[in-house]
Amino acid sequence: MSTTNSSTTPRQSKADQQESMPVAGQIAALKDQIETKVAGLRTKIETIKSKLVDLDEAGVPPDEYLARIAQWIDKQAQSFETDLEYRFSSLRTAAPQGDFVSAFRLRVRGSNDNESIAAADASGMICWLMRDEIKAKLAPLIEGVEYQDGPASADRPRLREKLNAQLDTLELQEEALICEAEPAGIIIPRRIDARPEIILSLQLPEVTA
Repeated sequence: MSTTNSSTTPRQSKADQQESMPVAGQIAALKDQIETKVAGLRTKIETIKSKLVDLDEAGVPPDEYLARIAQWIDKQAQSFETDLEYRFSSLRTAAPQGDFVSAFRLRVRGSNDNESIAAADASGMICWLMRDEIKAKLAPLIEGVEYQDGPASADRPRLREKLNAQLDTLELQEEALICEAEPAGIIIPRRIDARPEIILSLQLPEVTA
């Protein structure tokens, strides 16, 4: 009893398949690959940009918020105290000027700190009189407020530098893919906010040499 072996076609490797593929098909496949990679990079780019916006707009942590309030209260109190003795000066003259004592008279300020009928500012006087009480009452209120807080101000420059470095890397990778596609006649539109310095750094390498 004889057995006839059926002939089988050797399985082509991926490289062989690409070689046997018509040129138009190869270009189409390359276009799909590049577009997929570019889309992935652009998603990451938008994520980094969003983080940069959050870094600029997010509030400071509650402890820094409270510290800023305390600093402002101290500044207002100090400002009021600076000329407080002078405010009582009408009572130290040989002939006291009646009941005119400006110590606690509220200053009425206009848009340029000139006298007007604008709202009165009693911040300095109140902060000077009740500095510790105000801080004590504000602390639990601030700690109980819910808001979108971010990193401390001191940490933001370092974080911003790190994010900008990541953004540079991603945009350079994106531009490299766009340039790689052009010789094959594949045009990948650049983002409307693509940075000229990123584009030129690859198209004119001698500029950055």
